[in-house]
Amino acid sequence: MLMKPDMHVTYQDHVKRGDVWSVEVTLPMYDADEDNSEYLVVLVDIIAPNRKLAEYITSVMYPDHHSIYTSEQPKFAVL
Repeated sequence: MLMKPDMHVTYQDHVKRGDVWSVEVTLPMYDADEDNSEYLVVLVDIIAPNRKLAEYITSVMYPDHHSIYTSEQPKFAVL
């Protein structure tokens, strides 16, 4: 029997609480030749209670990253 949840926390709920961080990740392109390094820049929204944890989660998700930049402030809903 599948239990019905008492509550559903949505992405927008996390945004309203200030728990969504935009993280820019620079990833190496593996098919590029060694003399001409190319990178792919990816913007990822991470749900975390603080910036440091968002950076850590991103570094674990993308262990081959070249660089990670996290916004100074969390993402907030436009009201």
